[in-house]
Amino acid sequence: MAAEIGVSRRHFFRAFKQSTGKSPRSFVAARRLERAVDRLRTTELSATDIAFECGFASSSHFTYAFKRAYGTGPLEFRRRWRS
Repeated sequence: MAAEIGVSRRHFFRAFKQSTGKSPRSFVAARRLERAVDRLRTTELSATDIAFECGFASSSHFTYAFKRAYGTGPLEFRRRWRS
């Protein structure tokens, strides 16, 4: 993206973090998790299907990232949300 807008990678990363409070990688990861939460709430898709749909390399990586962000696994999150 830095090349697309004609700035150095370092400048892009610094400006991105300054405007969003996160690195580009962290920002994308957070958006993936937000999308996954939405899918868990609104669909009957399996956690594995949601993981791949949201761009995670594996369901175990998805579960690990989800637990770190929300303190519970995706299926437990869905159960709690629906009760």
